[in-house]
Amino acid sequence: LPLELSEALERIRAASREMSRRLDLLLFHSGLRIDPQRIDLVRVVDDAVEAARASGAARDFRIHHDLRRLPMLADPSRILSVVENLLDNGIKATQEGQGIAVRTSLERDRSHRGNWVQIEFLDEGHGIPPDQLDQIFEPGVGFEGSGFGLGLSLCREIVRMHGGTIDVASRRGCTVFRIRLPQFRSG
Repeated sequence: LPLELSEALERIRAASREMSRRLDLLLFHSGLRIDPQRIDLVRVVDDAVEAARASGAARDFRIHHDLRRLPMLADPSRILSVVENLLDNGIKATQEGQGIAVRTSLERDRSHRGNWVQIEFLDEGHGIPPDQLDQIFEPGVGFEGSGFGLGLSLCREIVRMHGGTIDVASRRGCTVFRIRLPQFRSG
Protein backbone atom coordinates (compact mmCIF):
# COMPACT_ATOMS: atom_id res chain seq x y z
CA LEU A 1 0.00 0.00 0.00
CA PRO A 2 1.08 3.60 -0.49
CA LEU A 3 2.51 5.19 2.65
CA GLU A 4 -0.55 7.39 3.25
CA LEU A 5 -2.89 4.39 3.13
CA SER A 6 -0.61 2.31 5.35
CA GLU A 7 -0.57 5.05 7.98
CA ALA A 8 -4.35 5.45 7.79
CA LEU A 9 -4.84 1.69 8.06
CA GLU A 10 -2.62 1.54 11.15
CA ARG A 11 -4.59 4.38 12.77
CA ILE A 12 -7.82 2.48 12.07
CA ARG A 13 -6.35 -0.70 13.55
CA ALA A 14 -5.16 1.17 16.65
CA ALA A 15 -8.60 2.79 17.13
CA SER A 16 -10.28 -0.58 16.66
CA ARG A 17 -8.01 -2.21 19.26
CA GLU A 18 -8.75 0.61 21.71
CA MET A 19 -12.50 0.37 21.18
CA SER A 20 -12.37 -3.40 21.57
CA ARG A 21 -10.36 -3.07 24.79
CA ARG A 22 -12.81 -0.55 26.26
CA LEU A 23 -15.84 -2.63 25.28
CA ASP A 24 -14.22 -5.70 26.80
CA LEU A 25 -13.60 -3.82 30.04
CA LEU A 26 -17.19 -2.56 30.15
CA LEU A 27 -18.56 -6.06 29.54
CA PHE A 28 -16.27 -7.42 32.21
CA HIS A 29 -17.48 -4.82 34.69
CA SER A 30 -21.07 -5.83 33.98
CA GLY A 31 -20.55 -9.37 35.22
CA LEU A 32 -18.12 -11.43 33.17
CA ARG A 33 -15.82 -13.73 35.10
CA ILE A 34 -12.13 -14.42 34.74
CA ASP A 35 -10.88 -17.51 32.91
CA PRO A 36 -7.50 -18.38 34.47
CA GLN A 37 -5.00 -20.02 32.13
CA ARG A 38 -1.26 -20.51 32.19
CA ILE A 39 0.30 -17.46 30.52
CA ASP A 40 3.73 -15.87 30.14
CA LEU A 41 3.51 -12.36 31.60
CA VAL A 42 6.66 -11.30 29.74
CA ARG A 43 4.96 -12.01 26.43
CA VAL A 44 1.73 -10.26 27.46
CA VAL A 45 3.65 -7.12 28.43
CA ASP A 46 5.79 -7.19 25.29
CA ASP A 47 2.70 -7.58 23.08
CA ALA A 48 0.98 -4.62 24.77
CA VAL A 49 4.06 -2.41 24.45
CA GLU A 50 4.45 -3.33 20.79
CA ALA A 51 0.81 -2.38 20.18
CA ALA A 52 1.39 0.96 21.95
CA ARG A 53 4.44 1.61 19.77
CA ALA A 54 2.50 0.67 16.64
CA SER A 55 -0.25 3.13 17.58
CA GLY A 56 2.18 5.94 16.87
CA ALA A 57 2.88 6.94 20.47
CA ALA A 58 6.29 8.61 20.23
CA ARG A 59 7.36 7.76 23.76
CA ASP A 60 10.61 6.34 25.09
CA PHE A 61 9.39 2.88 26.12
CA ARG A 62 11.83 1.13 28.45
CA ILE A 63 11.02 -2.48 29.23
CA HIS A 64 12.85 -4.61 31.78
CA HIS A 65 12.04 -8.18 32.66
CA ASP A 66 13.94 -9.71 35.58
CA LEU A 67 13.31 -13.13 34.01
CA ARG A 68 13.14 -14.18 30.35
CA ARG A 69 9.82 -15.90 31.00
CA LEU A 70 7.37 -15.30 33.81
CA PRO A 71 4.70 -18.01 33.82
CA MET A 72 1.59 -17.44 35.87
CA LEU A 73 -2.05 -18.44 36.16
CA ALA A 74 -4.29 -15.58 34.98
CA ASP A 75 -6.95 -14.62 32.47
CA PRO A 76 -4.88 -13.59 29.43
CA SER A 77 -7.34 -11.09 27.97
CA ARG A 78 -8.02 -9.43 31.35
CA ILE A 79 -4.33 -9.07 32.24
CA LEU A 80 -3.63 -7.73 28.74
CA SER A 81 -6.44 -5.17 29.26
CA VAL A 82 -4.85 -4.02 32.53
CA VAL A 83 -1.42 -3.63 30.91
CA GLU A 84 -2.88 -1.82 27.88
CA ASN A 85 -4.91 0.52 30.06
CA LEU A 86 -1.93 1.50 32.22
CA LEU A 87 0.22 2.02 29.12
CA ASP A 88 -2.54 4.15 27.59
CA ASN A 89 -2.75 6.24 30.78
CA GLY A 90 1.03 6.67 30.71
CA ILE A 91 0.86 7.83 27.09
CA LYS A 92 -1.85 10.36 27.96
CA ALA A 93 0.17 11.66 30.92
CA THR A 94 3.39 12.13 28.94
CA GLN A 95 4.50 14.10 25.94
CA GLU A 96 6.41 13.01 22.89
CA GLY A 97 9.87 11.76 23.83
CA GLN A 98 9.14 11.31 27.53
CA GLY A 99 9.68 7.92 29.11
CA ILE A 100 7.36 5.11 30.08
CA ALA A 101 9.02 2.19 31.85
CA VAL A 102 7.55 -1.24 32.52
CA ARG A 103 9.23 -3.82 34.72
CA THR A 104 8.19 -7.37 35.53
CA SER A 105 9.64 -9.36 38.41
CA LEU A 106 9.02 -12.36 40.63
CA GLU A 107 8.85 -12.12 44.41
CA ARG A 108 9.66 -15.51 45.87
CA ASP A 109 7.67 -16.38 48.98
CA ARG A 110 9.84 -18.18 51.51
CA SER A 111 6.80 -19.21 53.56
CA HIS A 112 5.74 -21.64 50.80
CA ARG A 113 2.38 -19.97 50.28
CA GLY A 114 3.25 -19.13 46.70
CA ASN A 115 5.25 -16.62 44.71
CA TRP A 116 4.05 -13.20 43.59
CA VAL A 117 4.39 -11.61 40.16
CA GLN A 118 4.94 -7.87 40.05
CA ILE A 119 4.46 -5.35 37.26
CA GLU A 120 5.55 -1.74 37.65
CA PHE A 121 4.61 1.09 35.31
CA LEU A 122 6.50 4.36 35.61
CA ASP A 123 5.80 7.41 33.49
CA GLU A 124 7.67 10.72 33.38
CA GLY A 125 4.49 12.74 32.97
CA HIS A 126 2.92 15.51 34.97
CA GLY A 127 1.99 13.33 37.94
CA ILE A 128 -1.26 13.02 39.86
CA PRO A 129 -2.07 15.66 42.48
CA PRO A 130 -1.60 14.20 46.00
CA ASP A 131 -5.14 15.09 47.05
CA GLN A 132 -6.53 13.02 44.17
CA LEU A 133 -4.50 9.83 44.64
CA ASP A 134 -7.10 8.18 46.87
CA GLN A 135 -9.83 8.78 44.25
CA ILE A 136 -8.29 7.56 41.01
CA PHE A 137 -9.53 3.98 41.31
CA GLU A 138 -13.15 5.07 41.77
CA PRO A 139 -15.57 4.69 38.82
CA GLY A 140 -16.20 7.90 36.92
CA VAL A 141 -13.02 9.60 38.10
CA GLY A 142 -10.77 10.70 35.25
CA PHE A 143 -8.13 13.40 35.02
CA GLU A 144 -7.07 13.50 31.38
CA GLY A 145 -10.31 14.93 30.01
CA SER A 146 -10.95 11.94 27.76
CA GLY A 147 -12.67 8.66 28.43
CA PHE A 148 -15.26 7.76 31.03
CA GLY A 149 -13.10 7.37 34.13
CA LEU A 150 -13.62 3.61 34.20
CA GLY A 151 -10.19 2.31 33.23
CA LEU A 152 -8.44 2.34 36.60
CA SER A 153 -11.56 1.16 38.40
CA LEU A 154 -11.78 -1.82 36.06
CA CYS A 155 -8.04 -2.48 36.39
CA ARG A 156 -8.42 -2.61 40.17
CA GLU A 157 -11.36 -5.00 39.87
CA ILE A 158 -9.50 -7.33 37.50
CA VAL A 159 -6.44 -7.36 39.75
CA ARG A 160 -8.60 -8.07 42.82
CA MET A 161 -10.40 -10.92 41.04
CA HIS A 162 -6.97 -12.47 40.43
CA GLY A 163 -6.20 -12.17 44.16
CA GLY A 164 -3.78 -9.27 43.73
CA THR A 165 -3.31 -5.62 44.60
CA ILE A 166 -2.67 -2.41 42.67
CA ASP A 167 -1.34 0.82 44.12
CA VAL A 168 -0.02 4.15 42.91
CA ALA A 169 2.56 6.70 44.00
CA SER A 170 2.98 10.04 42.27
CA ARG A 171 4.86 13.27 42.46
CA ARG A 172 5.43 15.95 39.88
CA GLY A 173 7.22 14.36 36.96
CA CYS A 174 6.73 10.72 37.93
CA THR A 175 3.85 8.31 38.53
CA VAL A 176 4.34 4.64 39.44
CA PHE A 177 1.64 1.98 39.39
CA ARG A 178 2.53 -1.33 41.06
CA ILE A 179 0.58 -4.52 40.53
CA ARG A 180 1.18 -7.61 42.64
CA LEU A 181 -0.47 -10.88 41.58
CA PRO A 182 -0.22 -14.44 42.86
CA GLN A 183 1.81 -16.49 40.40
CA PHE A 184 -0.18 -19.73 40.43
CA ARG A 185 -3.32 -19.17 42.43
CA SER A 186 -6.29 -17.02 41.59
CA GLY A 187 -8.54 -14.97 43.86
